[in-house]
Amino acid sequence: PMASNQFLYKSQRFDPARDFIAAQGLVSIPNILVVNSRLPYQSVTDLVSYAKANPGKLAVSSAGNGTGTHLAAELFQSQAGVRFVHVPYKGSAPSISDLLAGQVDMTFDYPVSTLAQIQAGKLRAL
Repeated sequence: PMASNQFLYKSQRFDPARDFIAAQGLVSIPNILVVNSRLPYQSVTDLVSYAKANPGKLAVSSAGNGTGTHLAAELFQSQAGVRFVHVPYKGSAPSISDLLAGQVDMTFDYPVSTLAQIQAGKLRAL
């Protein structure tokens, strides 16, 4: 409504820029960087060192383009100065399945999606 309503409707009983208040920061959900436990990385430092020496050779999965898991991966790459190949999925379940199968190297995901696999030793939280 902020951008388009003024062009779609001749008269409005409200001014979106003045009358709406943006809601943000309502919740905070942590992301965990996880790798398949068969991979050699024991720490974020190990992973970043490899990624810097081998740009574009690691694949990071996400629950889809624009999701929190995707944005977490993009933020990490930006801050660490590395580049991964992004592999978007249609949800966390297929992303985690392919991580477990070794089709991708890592993902950023929520504890509810990864904790059981971390506790079982199939994924490693960095």
